[in-house]
Amino acid sequence: MPRYDYKCMKCGKVEEKISPMDSKEKFWCTKCLSLTMVRMFSPQGTVFQVRWGRPSVRKKVRKMGA
Repeated sequence: MPRYDYKCMKCGKVEEKISPMDSKEKFWCTKCLSLTMVRMFSPQGTVFQVRWGRPSVRKKVRKMGA
């Protein structure tokens, strides 16, 4: 399950929570105990695969068993 950052609108604390992508579940803030946590936008990490096409890299990957 993906992890999302939630921010409390009352006290401003940011917490990381695990929840399904389509979840409408509300979370409690552990600092002020309010039910005002809102999911924040956080960009996904980018994986650059430029080097995978090089023969030397392919040989290393095959040696590792992948």
